[in-house]
Amino acid sequence: MKNRKKSRKLSLCLLAAMLVLSLLLSACDQSPAAPAAPAESAAPAETAAPEATAEPTPEPTTEPTPEPTEEPAPASPWEVEEPPIEVPEWTSIRVGTVDELLGAIAPETAVVLDPGVYDLTTASDYGQEGGSEWYYWEDVYDGYQLVLRDMDGLQILAPEGAEIVTTPRYANVLTLNYCQNALLAGLTLGHTQEPGLCSGGVLHMDNSDGVRVRSCRLYGCGICGLEASNCEDLGVSFTEIYDCSLWGVCCYYCRSVLLEDCWLHDCGEDGEKAYQLLKVLGCRDFAAVNTRMSDNFVHIVLDSSDSLNTSLLGCTLENNRVGGSLFLFEGEGALVEDCGFSLLKGSQYYNTVGSFILARDRNGDELTSFDLDRMQRRRAEYRPEDPDELPLLPEDAENQQEIRVSTVDELLEAIAPDTKVILAPGTYDLSEAADFGGSGREWYTWDQRYDGPSLRFQGLNNLSLEGAGKGETVILAKPRYAAVFGFTNCDGISLSGLTLGHTDEGTCAGNVLDFVSCRRVSVADCGLFGCGVIGVTGQACRGIRLENTEIYACSYAAAEFEKCVDLVMKGCSVYDCKDGNDRIFLHDGKLLWNDQSLTAGLYVFDHEDCLGQLTGD
Repeated sequence: MKNRKKSRKLSLCLLAAMLVLSLLLSACDQSPAAPAAPAESAAPAETAAPEATAEPTPEPTTEPTPEPTEEPAPASPWEVEEPPIEVPEWTSIRVGTVDELLGAIAPETAVVLDPGVYDLTTASDYGQEGGSEWYYWEDVYDGYQLVLRDMDGLQILAPEGAEIVTTPRYANVLTLNYCQNALLAGLTLGHTQEPGLCSGGVLHMDNSDGVRVRSCRLYGCGICGLEASNCEDLGVSFTEIYDCSLWGVCCYYCRSVLLEDCWLHDCGEDGEKAYQLLKVLGCRDFAAVNTRMSDNFVHIVLDSSDSLNTSLLGCTLENNRVGGSLFLFEGEGALVEDCGFSLLKGSQYYNTVGSFILARDRNGDELTSFDLDRMQRRRAEYRPEDPDELPLLPEDAENQQEIRVSTVDELLEAIAPDTKVILAPGTYDLSEAADFGGSGREWYTWDQRYDGPSLRFQGLNNLSLEGAGKGETVILAKPRYAAVFGFTNCDGISLSGLTLGHTDEGTCAGNVLDFVSCRRVSVADCGLFGCGVIGVTGQACRGIRLENTEIYACSYAAAEFEKCVDLVMKGCSVYDCKDGNDRIFLHDGKLLWNDQSLTAGLYVFDHEDCLGQLTGD
């Protein structure tokens, strides 16, 4: 022990001497020395290093484990509050399966869907004939599509959300035919996720009026989100349309369509442009209001052709890849107001190759690209045309100016809205008109056919053409491929006391009267003769009435109607058509022949008598 203490004292002395010597050398050095790193303190030889203190073991907690934090709900895409979906107090049926859904379909019924997915291909009667009085399965290339029909007041509601899907690529998810005052709310509609591209749409409507689509989601695969043909008073609001491959919304020969507070996005497939985001053909009063269109890949954003009063109000168009142009108009430019445009590089408002029609403002002034670039987006209010200001039927109107004519040129000069043209007895050969085959005027054009021009009236309201009587006032067309008179997008047309047909040279390939997307047409006390393939045709028309009119000597049929409603023929005669073709084609809908209601089919006649429906052509 003593020797160990002496050794310890000697070590301490030696350590102190070395420290003094180091300080002296440091003071004599002319250059400053770098500070030495602090030496680690050596523990005394007899002192053990303290043991690490153990952390106290926490007592098990008795509080419940907190619930995981829910993801915040996504922000609403709408700039105004979306109204709730209310289930009416009158007849309502709650359903939870596809079969229950189909069993509840009926007029004046609210079908309320429980949350979930309703795959239509799982229906117990899927693809079977018959269906019910209110629906049927229509055969398509790779399966069947559900068609709801002939109902007033049906509602399909999903207050908590529900999805209706189908698998066939060629099927529309849901189709409404001749349904009035229907409401679809809270639904998500689309095709199941399967390999391959779709050839069917999502929601399709034919000849249906007063339909409302609210708070729905219409998605692709589906070539078109919403398609309507010959519909009136269609309202779509707070609805999202997305991922559709060819079109967002298509309207054909419709009247009063309002798309409000909607969102159309991501239409067009990767690498493949959609045709048009909004396709409007032969319509009146189509309006997209306060609607957002973003991130689409399309040729055209708005294509409005042969349509009147198309409007784009308070809309936002941003981040759309446009291969052609934002706008394409034929016939009349759309009203564009209070919209905001954000064009990607390379996009343009109009196709500047050749002549093109510009959008317009409320004063009717044209809007250039410069004007649209500087337009400020503001929320807009849609002010539709007052129904009380719509033109009356010609026979009821008091504001028609009356013009008397006796030549073809005088007749064409007099054509205008709110006009009654009184034709003197005689023959009016259209091929003798001074501007025959020219560009026409505001209210008519000469459409070039295979062997010559065909006269077409367009956009006319409240026009009457009154002759001296059958056989007294005769209107002729010479080209065999031309219609004698064609009317497109006209409202309130009256023809009376006229005989119309082709000259008697050769075989015809044109009709006598053609009506396309027209309303309130009256043909009374007239004669329609061949050569003419068909005496009168109607496509997507509403309210055609033929009275005391003879249709004869036509080569194929007396009349043909497709996608038309409110058809009446009273006191008419069908006779002497070539090869016994005294017949009428009715592709869909109904025709009231005198007091007899005829449904879709092919009917044969003997003068004023309907002999019945034929089974084939």
